[in-house]
Formats: sequence, C-alpha cells, structure tokens
Amino acid sequence: KHLSAKQIIERTARYFQVPLEDVMGSKRDKDIVVPRQVAMYMLRSELHLSFPKIAKELGRKDHTTAMHSVDKIEKESRVDASIRTAIAEIKERLYA
Repeated sequence: KHLSAKQIIERTARYFQVPLEDVMGSKRDKDIVVPRQVAMYMLRSELHLSFPKIAKELGRKDHTTAMHSVDKIEKESRVDASIRTAIAEIKERLYA
C-alpha cells in the first residue's frame, strides 16, 4: 500500500491525540515532542526518506533534528514498551 508522508504524520498525531498543527509546529512541550519524534522515525522507517526530506515534511529548517529524533526513538523503542506499542499500533493503522 502506498503511503504518503502526510498520512504518516496525520495518523501519528491522531494516535497521540495531538493536533496536527502542534506536530508540525515549533512547540517543544513533552506531549508534542514525542509524537513528532515518532512521526520522524516512521517517515524514516516506512518511507526511507532522507533526513533533510523528513525535516522539510515537518516544517523544520534543520535536518539534524530529524537525525536526533530517529536515533532517539530507535534507542527508546529498545527499552520502552510503550514506544514499541505506539509504533506497532500506528503501523497497523497505516496499513489497515
């Protein structure tokens, strides 16, 4: 099934019950940062987008944020079951 970056970002925002504008915005509240990082991770793992492209999709100027986010979620998903669950459930919703 063909997925777009927009679909991934929207489903991730919906899963975490965070407004899409917040995920795309510049707020740094913890309840927004994690969904944004998961969205970046999903764009990388599902669409294999480059870091500059991931940054662009989320309205970021700097791709190093995307690199940090993907790295952080990869590490956290190894130790944090709730992150693993979130990723699995978002994937399920994307491909349902």
